[in-house]
Amino acid sequence: MTASEKARRAASLSDSQTRCLRLVGKGMSSKEIALETGLSPRTVDQYVNRAAAALGASSRREAARILDSLESGESNKLQLQSQGVAEPGDAGSLASSGGSNPNRRNARRIARWLPPLGGERHDLMPSETLGEIVKAALIAAIAFGSIVAIGAWLQTLLT
Repeated sequence: MTASEKARRAASLSDSQTRCLRLVGKGMSSKEIALETGLSPRTVDQYVNRAAAALGASSRREAARILDSLESGESNKLQLQSQGVAEPGDAGSLASSGGSNPNRRNARRIARWLPPLGGERHDLMPSETLGEIVKAALIAAIAFGSIVAIGAWLQTLLT
């Protein structure tokens, strides 16, 4: 597909499709885009998928790159970044906050697997809710098994 063909197709995108693709280019998920735009995640997915098809892209990221290159006139200007990456100016704050502490890193790794506690109503899909329940059940089973194993070990040690 030629650049003029892509430009013509990009011009045919709706404002909502264009806005959603721009937010995809910023590294946002469908849920985050839905919160930003006031749409449902499914509607966001439909807009992005239709825009990707119109641009001849095989993925949402490729569609966002195509749109950005057409809008800016430059190729490869768009860089998808994780939102968890620190900005270059924040490099000193990692050392001061104890970011290099191995215990803190391990605690963060473990905390990723723990389900969130309390708070407001969640926006998880039913499959995601089931996944969180399964994770909580596995953690509880491992904890219970550990307690039983320690008890059995102490009993053999004391006898």
